Parts: sequence; structure tokens; C-alpha cells
Amino acid sequence: MPRILILSTLAVLLGWTAPAAEAQTIGPDVIVNDIGIIETWGSFLSITGYSFSTTSCNIGDQEAQWVDSTNQHPVIASNMFRLKDGRFEQIGIGWLKHGFCALSQPGCGTCSFSPCSTLSVGCADTYGSLLNGDQTGLGPRYEINGSTGEFPYPFDTIGLVGPVIYKRIQIQQSDLNPAFNPGASYFYESQYIHPEEPAWETQYNNVSHREFTVGALDADGYALAPDGSTVQQLPAIYAWLDADPGVTLEDILIDDDGMMTLGARATDLGGGQWHYEYAVYNMNSHRSAGSFSISLPVGATVTNVGFHDVNYHSGEPYSTANWTSTVAPNKVEWTTETFATNENANAIRWGTLYNFRFDCDVSPDMSVADIGLFRPGTASDPTTLVTGPGQSACSTPDFIRGDTNGDSGVDISDAIYLLAFLFQAGPGVVGPTQAGDVNDDTSTDISDAVYLLGYLFTAGPPPPFPFPDPGCL
Repeated sequence: MPRILILSTLAVLLGWTAPAAEAQTIGPDVIVNDIGIIETWGSFLSITGYSFSTTSCNIGDQEAQWVDSTNQHPVIASNMFRLKDGRFEQIGIGWLKHGFCALSQPGCGTCSFSPCSTLSVGCADTYGSLLNGDQTGLGPRYEINGSTGEFPYPFDTIGLVGPVIYKRIQIQQSDLNPAFNPGASYFYESQYIHPEEPAWETQYNNVSHREFTVGALDADGYALAPDGSTVQQLPAIYAWLDADPGVTLEDILIDDDGMMTLGARATDLGGGQWHYEYAVYNMNSHRSAGSFSISLPVGATVTNVGFHDVNYHSGEPYSTANWTSTVAPNKVEWTTETFATNENANAIRWGTLYNFRFDCDVSPDMSVADIGLFRPGTASDPTTLVTGPGQSACSTPDFIRGDTNGDSGVDISDAIYLLAFLFQAGPGVVGPTQAGDVNDDTSTDISDAVYLLGYLFTAGPPPPFPFPDPGCL
């Protein structure tokens, strides 16, 4: 994990208050130093449009490009979230402000003047809430590679205007109504994506968040106001951890791509029932997530399976169809359409957070969470242990799927061992028979050897749970 992200995570866990950033990192490093005034633009069909001010800082040791009329400038993403009844959900998403003319103001350290085509070292730059809501300068998300920061210029719909909610952060009034949301807390988040940062690995600290309050409803919509101070260099999902010690968060780096964060919470419902709540936040992974699953012990009963996402709008091409859920004997899984079927499927793309939930009659221990990557690539699907229904009801000893020769690893020797068993009367699979059922289709045959060889040599999918660490079924 990048050093600066580790320090930021410790700041939240230990309750430190982040000062204005002064320490330098190597290369250009643009962070969100402050999130401020929230502008209410008006409502259409009970949806209100919002924008808010942002102040960035360059805490790196090199100038950051800020060139108008090219693709050498940052884009600014804006999101809004609600914490209610133990659920942390994204309720608002906006189009992207394209940066131009950095003023290189003091406020982040020792600032030296530079032309507005760069943000100088130790300098700040502010865009007001009106400017960040100016429809003519807002571009779509679909054009941006969140991992590399690359995008075409001019961006799509540049200069176009529309109704008051067009391109701006859109929130349903029912998601803010105090009568419908007693005790809820609200947070807004800003993220700068800069095309220079990935080369220096400084792109993992450029999201900050702040709490806001909901005021009175008038003809324009609910008035919103900032509360407290900006929590620098951490996305809003960390507010869930800050408010609830029962929450666990894990940052997941995907090779040659970006970062996601997985949040989990188990709640005792009484009567032997538990509620399991998960949030998958994609900070800047271009590959995105197209499936999510949690392993189950044999005999577990799952009910009340749920899903929540945030809808794209204003002409973004992405589907808004809900994911499909499936409960199998060994896991509960949610999926959207595959990339091969629909490149604009409702994947968890950069700058969004989706929720997954269910009730279960097994108390919490550790389960295997699998995030299925949406776009093709070289890195395997991220798999990790997370709070979930415990494995106490397992009917097998621990094993690794695909480890057919029992040497606690999976490699070419296992494929050879399996082929010898199938066609040369070789010894049987060591350990549970499921170790040889590499593709998890309840039988052991040539298709399992082909599956294993595909994983080892042609970037095929990895074996299902339990893999790569031991587990039981």
C-alpha cells in the first residue's frame, strides 16, 4: 500500500485531525485540501441539483500541469453519501469539472508563483461552488480512465447546458427528507484525477470528504451546509468506520490498475439471525467490478438479499439496471452483465460505491469475499477474508481448490497430477475430492485440468473458493 495512504488510514483510526498538508511527496501530488460551500441549483421531478466548492493542494515536489484546452489538467468528481441504520450508501453523483488556470494561492505550505497553466509546489487552487456547477464546463465520467487519468479533449457535451439538474450532483429529495431518514448522517466527497500522478504513484490520496447537514426545504430543494472540517486524503467510506467501530475496511490494490475499498459490518438481529452489510467503493480502478460474492458455510440459510447503487444521469451511457443476486450452497453472489455482453453494463466504476446485504442464520466469523473485475486485464480477481457467516458448519477439512497433489500450492504439477489420475490410473486427488473439482461444477474430469491450465498460462479465471488460501466447504 502506498506510504501516504497508510499514514492517512492511521490518522482516522487514531482520531488525528489532519492539518493543511505541507509534507512533500515525490512528483506532482494533487490532494483535496478543503470542501466547502454547497450550492442548491433547483429541482426537477423531486430531484435536486447541487455543487460544492473545492480547494486543491500540490503537496508534491514538482509542478502539476493545469493546461486549459488540452487533456493535461485534472478533472474533479463530486459524490454524496448517507449513513443510516448502519448502511453507508451513495445517494448522489455528478459530472466532472475540468480544471483550468490554477491560481497557485498560499495555504498549503511554501508557495511560489507560477503561470496558471501549472499548480506550483506547496500551492492551493480553489473552484467555487458556482464554478463547479457551471454546466458548460462539466464533462462526463465515461471518457475518463480512472487508473491512468487519460481522457480525450475536447470532452463530450462541452458548453452544453440543460435543466437545473443537468450534469450536476443529483439527489432524490426523499433521500434527504428528515422524516424519512431519522438519525441519518450525510457526507460529501471530492476527488481529483490528474493524468500525471500514476507515473509517480501519487494517485491514491486525492479523495477527501466532509460531513454536511440538511436544512429546510424550499422551492429549490433542501438547503445543505458543511459541518465540521474536511477529512483530507480519505474517501467518504472512511466516515462509516469513524462512526461505527464494528465496521471493517480493507483497501485493495489491483496490479496495473487502481484501488478499491471493501467495507463490512455484521449486526445481531436476535433469534439466531444476523445481518451482513457490505460496501464496495471503487476509487480509481478502470477495470471496475462486475460481480461480488461472499462465501457461505454448508447449511447456511440466507434471506433478505439486497442491493443498492447510484444512478448515472444526464446522458452517461452506463446501464442503471440492478445487479442480479444468486444464493448457492457455498456462496451468495451478485452480478451485472459481463463486459463481453455489454461494455456499458452497470459495473462499479471509479468514483462510485455499491452495497450488498443479506440476513443469515450463522454468526459472524470470516468469509471469503471475491470481487469479479469487469474489464479484461492481467490481474486476477481480488479475493480477501472479510467479516461474514463463519465456516463452523464446514463438511470438509481445509484445502486449496486445484491443489490436487496436496503440496499446499497450485502450479503445473497439479495439472499433471490430475491428468495422470484421469487418464493413466495415477493416484487419486489428495485431500477432499473438491480439490480436484477445479471449476466447481461438482465433478472431476478433463474440464478441470483445462480450467487449471487456463488459469496458469492464459490469464484464465482463478479457481473458486477456497483459493488461493486454504478453506473448507
